[in-house]
Formats: sequence, structure tokens, C-alpha cells
Amino acid sequence: MGETLFDILGLKEAEWGEVQSVDEMSLVPILGKDRSNRVATPNEVKFRKTTGYGSMAFQNENPEFGAIVLSNLMIISNLAAQDHAMAGVGLLDPGKTKTFTDACCIQSSQGGLLSESENYYDILPLELRTSLLNPQLRKRKEYGKLWPSIERFLRDVPGVAGRGAHLEFFFRPYQKNLEDFTSEFEPLDGQIGALILYNGIPAGIEILPTAAHWLAYWKWIVRGCYGAQLLKMKLTKQIQPLKLGAPVLPREIGQVEEKVDDYLETLKRTMVTMFTALSVSGSSPTSTISDLISTLVSVETGGGDIVQQGPQTIYASLVVYR
Repeated sequence: MGETLFDILGLKEAEWGEVQSVDEMSLVPILGKDRSNRVATPNEVKFRKTTGYGSMAFQNENPEFGAIVLSNLMIISNLAAQDHAMAGVGLLDPGKTKTFTDACCIQSSQGGLLSESENYYDILPLELRTSLLNPQLRKRKEYGKLWPSIERFLRDVPGVAGRGAHLEFFFRPYQKNLEDFTSEFEPLDGQIGALILYNGIPAGIEILPTAAHWLAYWKWIVRGCYGAQLLKMKLTKQIQPLKLGAPVLPREIGQVEEKVDDYLETLKRTMVTMFTALSVSGSSPTSTISDLISTLVSVETGGGDIVQQGPQTIYASLVVYR
């Protein structure tokens, strides 16, 4: 078969799990060994506060190992405070607190600073994440830099369009829809990531350092990034409804492997392009702490964040342009 997607991603011992399909979205679990035993666990990474608009502070409580703040982590407060999202991935030194000053406000007219309590966590919808693949926009220290993209995301959404760049206007009224949708998926033993497709077309791939990381964060990824994007596309009639009883992908692992060329070739080409850009074009690291190095990969077909520990990729969050 030649070079596989796992070869490209450096996951030579990984394998596909049984496909989970809900409506027009399919999730193909990635099962494998933990990528690292030298990275802070999810419960050791704490959001503390916003120190000002566009500034998010996180603490790594692990005294020995560096920590990863998920790319485009979004926080919606249940209090009167300005919701925020990370512009990219965050790295934290062992035992340290760091303030990221290039974060995004995701409400265009709301005052107040976030605290560490009364918060709702998710990952930005796929469409907004692709906006932040632009390195100039991502690193710009301007808290309203994502507002034009949020307004475009909300355009034509019933009851939301024209009310300003307030992402919670989408997430709050549709919160139960998203929760119900997400509850139809489930993490598997040994799962470290997933490939996500809409109607058989690749939308992104997520790989976390350990199965414990996937167990802690999978709902944020499925609900906020991919589930919210699918719901938006359905509400605005941007996706063809799946015909009743027509599976997007076969459920059996063997059949998935047989269908790699049919279903994953687009993603393989995208990943080859991304990783070629990373390894050949001289892409420079965007952040380095302890023994972790993060790199933004942005190419014509998509991109995202990769975190390496030594020669090993331990985190990858890569989305495909729609």
C-alpha cells in the first residue's frame, strides 16, 4: 500500500478503531501506545484567569514535566465576563504559570475578566480555527482579531446572524443539541486520537500525548470544534444531509483499512503537504519550553499545531480547509 497515514504522522504502532458515525460525521478512533510519559497530565493544567483582554493565564502544577494547553481552547463564562480563546497551542514550563498575550476575545461587546471558576470549556469551531492558521493573525496582540471571522461564522445562522461577534449566541441556545450529539460518541480503551470526516470527506485529525489526555479532552474536541461546525453547516444548509441508512464509513476495522485509499487519500495528501512543509521548508518553532517544541503548520490544504518532544510528535491538531 506504500506509505500510510500513520507512517506520515510517525505513529507506526497505531491502528484504527471501530468507526463511530452520527448523522453526517464519522470519527475513526486512533488506538496506540501513549506518546510520552514526560508531559503533565490534564488535571495538572489549570486555567487561572484573564489578566486583561486578550491575555489568558494557565498554570502547570507538575514540577517535573512541561504541559500542553490545547490549540484554540475556548472558555465561555457563566458569569458576566469576556469569553476568550487561545490563538494556538500553549506550552507551559514545569511548575510555572504563564500568561499568553495573543489570545482572542470572542464577544464583541462584553466587559469583565475571567476567573478560574464558572467556566465552560470547548475548542473553537473548525471554521474559526482555520482563520487562526494565518500566522500574522495568530501572533497579533489584538483582542478583537477574531471578531470578523466570528461574524462570518454566525452569518445566516437562524436567530444569531447580525447580533455581533458573540460566539456564545451560537453555543448557548444549541448547547443541548451539541451535548446530545457528543454523547453518541465514546472514547475507546487505548485511544489517543481520532480522524474526523464529514460525509466521508476529511475534516481533521487530533492526536494527544496519552490515552488519559484523550479521555479528558475528547468532548471538547468533538463538541466544540467538529460538532459545532457540523451543526452550523446543517443550520445554514452548507452540507448535504446524509441519506437515511447510508453509512459514511464501514464500522469494521478491516473494512476501514480496505477503504483507506477511498476515504483517506485526500487527508493523506494533505498531511504529506503539511509534514513536508514542516520538515523541508524550514518552518521555525513557534514556542519552546523545557523539552517541548511547538510548530504551526499552515499550507494551502489546511494546517494546525504540532508539538514534538525530541524526535517524537506527541500532539497534533490539524484541520482541513472546507
